[in-house]
Amino acid sequence: AGTYYALRNAAATTSQLAEATHMTRLLGDIDRDAVVLEERASIYSLTGNEAAVGPINELGEDLSAAIGEALAVAKQADQRYGLEQMLMHLGRYLQGFKTMAAERQLRRRIVDEAIVAKAAQIEAPLRQLTRNPVGDARQAQAAREALTLTAVAENRALRFLYDPDSRLADEGLAALEKAQRLIREATEATATSLPAVERGLDEFKEGFLRAIQATRGYLYLVNVVMAGEAAEFSYQSDQLKEQSSRELRRVTQVALNRTRQFSNFAVALSAIAIALAAAAAVSLVRTIVGPISGITDTFRRLLNQESVETIPDLARGEESGEMACADELLKEKSVETGLLLAQTEELAAALEAKAAQLQKSNEDLDSFAYVASHDLKSPLRAIDNVSHWIVEDAADVLPEQSREHLQLLRARV
Repeated sequence: AGTYYALRNAAATTSQLAEATHMTRLLGDIDRDAVVLEERASIYSLTGNEAAVGPINELGEDLSAAIGEALAVAKQADQRYGLEQMLMHLGRYLQGFKTMAAERQLRRRIVDEAIVAKAAQIEAPLRQLTRNPVGDARQAQAAREALTLTAVAENRALRFLYDPDSRLADEGLAALEKAQRLIREATEATATSLPAVERGLDEFKEGFLRAIQATRGYLYLVNVVMAGEAAEFSYQSDQLKEQSSRELRRVTQVALNRTRQFSNFAVALSAIAIALAAAAAVSLVRTIVGPISGITDTFRRLLNQESVETIPDLARGEESGEMACADELLKEKSVETGLLLAQTEELAAALEAKAAQLQKSNEDLDSFAYVASHDLKSPLRAIDNVSHWIVEDAADVLPEQSREHLQLLRARV
């Protein structure tokens, strides 16, 4: 009965240990995939690489399936609640990502149609005014300054798209307002009208304001809505991982305690068996020595080819076979317990290896972002320096149009 009770407890503990280990592994995989999803979405928000949208959505679907798998095997109510919360926040995060992708396309379209196109549309009449003003020379000077200010505004608008700094937006709007004021003052002073230029500047300013508004809405979506959902998901994940780790440690400790109990029980059983064997040996010496002597004498007589009519104690039974089976059963159960402990240690080592692998992935992403940022800044700085050198070294020989082109180039860089 004692052996049966110990084996039943060992089986129950083994089942609990397997469930806790499986849940810990699932939560570790979910947390790893969630970190990768957030990193990829963050990179997309900065680069706008459309090729990354499909893989990000697929990763989100895989993560949802993994949480569903964990829900299917979760037995505790708090575990199920935490997983359901994670699934809800993941759904909101993925919906936010889809909205973010659409908003980024909208911002790109606003910049292309309302800023870049309008800047090109304004540039032609302004250049014409610098050469053939309809009024006096003041109008040509205003056109040249407005042309430079328009280029500055376009540059600040494009930079604001990728680096949403309020100073860039303020500088761009200030440049446009100054260009509008210059054109308005020139037309009033010369009693002329420049409807195409004035309308183009108004439309340019309106598009710039729309781009600023769209960018701020985009930043709110990324930095508030999606970041909030990611933080809630991470909080629930951390809570579940901590709970799962505690449960795994508890079940492991129970398994160790029951292993010790089983070992102590086996020692006690062995001691009892030794005592019983000693008592039985005394009894056997008294009851079997005679029959063994008789059997030995019978074998000796048979070897000497003497005639033997009967074999003594031929009908006696033995219990040694049952004792051997009991000993073999105890040995097998001890081996099973050792295997369970080894599996627990292997699972713990695997979790540590996955954590180290995730840390290396984070370091690789940080290194890539630094290199990409450095590689983008160097060519722009070189272009600015070369244009500056050309203006300084060849200012006397360059035509007016070339100097204007270089000034526009430096303003846009």
